[in-house]
Amino acid sequence: EAGEGLRLSLRRAALGATLTKEATEHLFSSILHVCESEGSLQIFLNLLPEESGGVGPLLGAALLHEHAPVRDGAAELLRRLQSYSSTAAAVESMNPLFSQLLQRSGDVP
Repeated sequence: EAGEGLRLSLRRAALGATLTKEATEHLFSSILHVCESEGSLQIFLNLLPEESGGVGPLLGAALLHEHAPVRDGAAELLRRLQSYSSTAAAVESMNPLFSQLLQRSGDVP
């Protein structure tokens, strides 16, 4: 099941496991495939514990990743999270530097 694979990948990433660029790209592809609605984004956020920084560390590392498809996936996930008031707060708690970087690159309006 895609949801279980995503859960396992997120757990590996949260535990600090080093993922190859292909595995990281697959992770974001899976996230984007599963997180297409407000409800699915809320469930996704609940999989990322607040005590570990929530979505911030995952998105932050991905937005600065050397592999363009990973950065693109992170930017798309960020856009989706910002599109709903119930999930936007998770993004607002991130370091403002990431929003500035995205705005400069034209990825975020």
